[in-house]
Amino acid sequence: MLPVVLALFVILGASVLLLGLGRCAQRGERRLRPGGGGGNGVVEGRRGPADLWDLPGFEVHEKLGSGGMANVYRARRRRDGRWVALKVPAEAFMRDAAFVRRFHREAEVARRLDHPNVVRTFEHGSVAGQHYLAMEFVDGVSLESYVDVPEHVGDYATSRELMLQAVRALRYIHASGIVHRDLKPANVMLRRDGLRRRRGEVVVAPDALKLMDFGVAGAWDAVDGVGQRETNDVAPGRVGTPSYMSPEGVRGLKTDERSDVYSLGLVFYELLTGQAAFRGGYEVVMHQQIFAQPPPPRQHAPRVPSDLEALVMAMIAKDPQRRPDLATVEARLEAASLRAATPPPGEGGRLLCALASPEGALRAWSRDGEPHTVLGALEAAGGVLPALPRACAKDAAGALYVAVHEEGLRADYPMIYKLCPEGGVLLAFGHYGMDAGNFLRPVALAVSPDDTLLVLDAETHLVQRFSARGELLARLGGQGGALGRFSDPRDLQVDARGDLYVLDYGNQRVQRLDPRGRCRGVWELRAEGQRLAVGGFALAPTGTLYLAEAGRARLHQMALSGSELGTVALSFAAAPEPDAPLTPRYAGGFGGGAALGAREPPYPLQPHLTLTAAPPHLGASGALKDLGVDEEGYVFFAERGQRVISQHAPDGTLVRRLETYAPILQFRFGASAKGANP
Repeated sequence: MLPVVLALFVILGASVLLLGLGRCAQRGERRLRPGGGGGNGVVEGRRGPADLWDLPGFEVHEKLGSGGMANVYRARRRRDGRWVALKVPAEAFMRDAAFVRRFHREAEVARRLDHPNVVRTFEHGSVAGQHYLAMEFVDGVSLESYVDVPEHVGDYATSRELMLQAVRALRYIHASGIVHRDLKPANVMLRRDGLRRRRGEVVVAPDALKLMDFGVAGAWDAVDGVGQRETNDVAPGRVGTPSYMSPEGVRGLKTDERSDVYSLGLVFYELLTGQAAFRGGYEVVMHQQIFAQPPPPRQHAPRVPSDLEALVMAMIAKDPQRRPDLATVEARLEAASLRAATPPPGEGGRLLCALASPEGALRAWSRDGEPHTVLGALEAAGGVLPALPRACAKDAAGALYVAVHEEGLRADYPMIYKLCPEGGVLLAFGHYGMDAGNFLRPVALAVSPDDTLLVLDAETHLVQRFSARGELLARLGGQGGALGRFSDPRDLQVDARGDLYVLDYGNQRVQRLDPRGRCRGVWELRAEGQRLAVGGFALAPTGTLYLAEAGRARLHQMALSGSELGTVALSFAAAPEPDAPLTPRYAGGFGGGAALGAREPPYPLQPHLTLTAAPPHLGASGALKDLGVDEEGYVFFAERGQRVISQHAPDGTLVRRLETYAPILQFRFGASAKGANP
């Protein structure tokens, strides 16, 4: 039989949506379920203000919380001294006969449940016109408060035990013919003495977790207060809390056990990451529930075990038929490995991105796309950066440099930050200004082999060199069309010898400068005698320069030879395309000396390396492209403003796509550090 709605209220400020009306509970509105006493438990709580009143048979001690339709009090039952939580309809609903009937129907359904992981309902009734429901009082906190503690979020062994208890409770509820329909962290309680530390480990009691609040539950065979079976007379509509509501629930369609699986998956997502999968205002969240897939948990917390991530993502599938049933969820939890995937030594964090993501603006992956690091939260999200990073770089010790600039910030904020691998600020320097050591718009960073930091400023057209302690050492470049000067510089890289490569977008070329700023080479792209803009470039470990055409996903490999003065036209085996013959052109070498990376690469050079399966927007876009090339000639390609890093074989064949789940502000590919710690 189809489930019917039993009641339309929840306690402690949780939201109820009926017929599309209601408010979206915002993440961060924390409400602790109070409990008494101290102790050495893992969870802590605090009491609410006293609000005493009289109910025959009960000694009311304090008000625990209130919602739009009911209030909850901590009380002692006089006949046996048991502490209970009294749920009482709000004054405005006391004379609503339909509401009162649903209130008692909820109580009758909940009273049938007897499971160690479900909050028990002892009795319900009416005394002198005062309706009440007496429930088990849980001395502890909600899961919503528990996940606010970072060490809780990273304890995956404890998280799995809590997940198992929640699944077993929900299986029991479903077996009793009930669909909860409002699963969320606020409706999951943790007993204060249910989590205990013993010899450095957390021991989870079998009844540590309690599911509660069946105010919007649906049942197949609900029994009303006088023992008659009947269907509910409430019109169908959206019921639940938006951030945890299933897509079918958002659409106002039939909901069943699979809808609870979806909501429980979102609760697990938050337990593993400390962040809600969907956030925002009412309309935003409702749209996300139907159309958006949240980032996998490891995009927020890279150490989340892969087995748990895969399970959660299966539970929150948009199609109800693709979600696992609870028996499968329980079996997968019991069999899950809790070991986080770790890349080989030296391979961790080679893909580094600055992203438009306030909670984690710096993210790193291994070469194979395994999440490695999430750092750089903004101050507004509880982090250390005043604005989104526009450029990033990593030194040999694993420290990260970022450059921030944003209009409207206070005038004295530092623009360059050095972060330790754990995300703390080691150093901050450089402010807005024209003076030496300051910046107008830093757009690229690079760390030299001598551990000095190079900062490219697009407004001043200068490259400034700083020591690892932030001391200004030198200034290079300047505005102009002469060699060693730039017009609209956009990117910067450095090679193993310390030479600088600057993407001089205004002059449509890439320049190579020695550490003193003297030009040692210029590379351009030409088609039918016309100079084309270079949209991005990369230095390969083999000493090959890769140039990307602006507006196209086409790369050109160019050797770094040409120690003689003058122009050298490099020829390649592949024939140029007939419609637009492109000739990579080396415009001259300066200063003499052997060519960088003179050894032969382990793969053939191809003048027209066209990336297959390129996003369709690339043809018309002039956005800057960030490239990386590994030791085997595999190419990593990202366009700024998009959300994908693609990996391609040396012949351009697509190997994999890495979703970043936030717009890319800058992408960097780091060199391998074999034998080093990732």
